[in-house]
Amino acid sequence: MNDGVEVVNGEVDKEDCGGKSKKELVECNLHTPKVMKDMFCQSLTKGKNAESLARKLKIVALNENSRRLRVSIMDSPAGYVTRLLHMNEYEIPVKAASIVTDLFNMMKTVLKAKAIAIESIKQIEKHQEPQEKSSEPGYSFQQSSSKQLYISPSLYFTTTNKKQKKT
Repeated sequence: MNDGVEVVNGEVDKEDCGGKSKKELVECNLHTPKVMKDMFCQSLTKGKNAESLARKLKIVALNENSRRLRVSIMDSPAGYVTRLLHMNEYEIPVKAASIVTDLFNMMKTVLKAKAIAIESIKQIEKHQEPQEKSSEPGYSFQQSSSKQLYISPSLYFTTTNKKQKKT
């Protein structure tokens, strides 16, 4: 998390059922893409909903299920529809002889995911407006052609219409 923006998501399943379990199918194929979409929208909001940011932003998910690792990437090359890409799935080797070749590919994939996340953070920061530090708590002025007052979400007043329980 950088400045309240998340660009990487991780899911871990420690069970080893010998194949794909129900939990793995639900977490990797249903839950993770929804969370990635929410993170994508939150990052776009942080970057002032710029279309140029939407085209460059990428959200990364690491799915680790027992001894298997798969990296998923969500992006929006057209700027208005997101797509979900999956990199190759790698398995942590059990035999000592295959550690060098198999583990190297897995580490290379994780480092690629890290580089993608760092680039996404740079793009978000590039699209944000710099903020002046204010001595007053709760609000700040942003540098632009006209001064605008931004009130933090904790100071918004909302009314809740909760129904009272009848006793």
